[in-house]
Amino acid sequence: MARCTDVKVESGWECLRVFWKNALDPNREKILVRCVSDLSAFDTIVPADAEACEIKGLPDATYTVSVAALSVAGDTSLTNNLQATGRPYFLGHESVQGFTTGILKHVFIRNNLVLFMNEWDEERMANFTLHYTDTEGTAKEFNLREAFDAGDYLLRDVDPSKEIVLTRQGYLEGCPDLITFPERTLAKGNVTMMGDFRNQLMERYGEITPELLKQEMLDLDYDLASLEDILYFPNLKTLNLGKNRYFGSTKKVASLTDANKRARMYFCANVLNELNEGMVVNVYRASDMVFYNFKQNLGIYKYEGTVNEKNGSQWPADLALLDTEGWTVDITPAGETPEGFRAEMLFDDNPVTQWVPNTGQTQRSYNLTIDMQEPRTVCGLKIVQGQVTYSLQNFLLESVIVQVSADGQTWTYPCHMEENTMGAVSGEKRLLNFTEKQTVRYIRLTVKDRYSNNNTDCVLGDVIPF
Repeated sequence: MARCTDVKVESGWECLRVFWKNALDPNREKILVRCVSDLSAFDTIVPADAEACEIKGLPDATYTVSVAALSVAGDTSLTNNLQATGRPYFLGHESVQGFTTGILKHVFIRNNLVLFMNEWDEERMANFTLHYTDTEGTAKEFNLREAFDAGDYLLRDVDPSKEIVLTRQGYLEGCPDLITFPERTLAKGNVTMMGDFRNQLMERYGEITPELLKQEMLDLDYDLASLEDILYFPNLKTLNLGKNRYFGSTKKVASLTDANKRARMYFCANVLNELNEGMVVNVYRASDMVFYNFKQNLGIYKYEGTVNEKNGSQWPADLALLDTEGWTVDITPAGETPEGFRAEMLFDDNPVTQWVPNTGQTQRSYNLTIDMQEPRTVCGLKIVQGQVTYSLQNFLLESVIVQVSADGQTWTYPCHMEENTMGAVSGEKRLLNFTEKQTVRYIRLTVKDRYSNNNTDCVLGDVIPF
């Protein structure tokens, strides 16, 4: 019998659609479509002149599909090399489970909901609706297309105690059917901060507790990918940028490392400014730089609240540094420190005299162990970047790990975080407070090389306990 040719399979919602071409054959009585998986086989018989069929009721599996002409006597045509494969789409299909919610992140602020949206996909996305209850108890629906177009959106008058459900309809690649995807309920109480933002909080404030998130003042000092997580501080009245940085002679600015988040920075700040009836942003300057480029008006973006530009913070004059006479420094690995370096160079409170290891080709990690010769009570460290020329600027420390010990055997971490950020600016000082006073003899700093121009190196100006 003449074979059926050009067999094709299209995966649909809970079905397979099979297409083929028939050859002229008067003996053909019916068409047999066979679907075979690893566990089962299903036969479908259609009229002799059919060249397509839709097969429903198949269990979730991948099927090899063949099409054959069927005679009155029950004979079938050959199906060699005339097979195709397909898998119906079901709720359990990974493509269905992984279909976008469209919402990258959401934050509840009292009776309001902030939405950070993904991009709208005209080919895949059809209807996205948020179902919620307002503060009067009325059920509401919000077509999310408006939020998609805005990118970041403040949905007002939401009762956060009631369930908020997202419904979605759209299309999967290779499937022509409009699919109603499983509903999603927006979680409440989750705090999903960016990693660098969380680390800055923990360095300064310790564990992120509900009480911390209630405070009205927040200090941020170093580079961040985004400022979006200030929304987790719903009572924020004062945002200090760069307050705890003590600069050398520089114009380098702390920045948003993701420049695309600049618009979100203004959006989030404006949300808090509106909901808290004012939020003051204090920007601490060095020379003509502005922290995060947070200006009143930058292109199409504008902060509607108050921005105060302040001179850089002054180093506390009453800070009592310890007497370092007779202290020693052991540096490992040995052999990386140039001849001529003396331990007192790290204690002389002069960042021009600095420790700079020999240039390398691969990144190295160093332990600098300070022996104070006797137990001393230490509240923290003054750490100073080297006062360097342009050629060494890229080797300034990005972070430092601090440990302390009373006996040189047992070591603990005295700060909120093991690793602490350094402002990578020539001559910049870092006031690194311990969580509590420590009576110890040894202090160990662990630092790493940085890469620049195919070389590795690092620089440290001073480290003096107080």
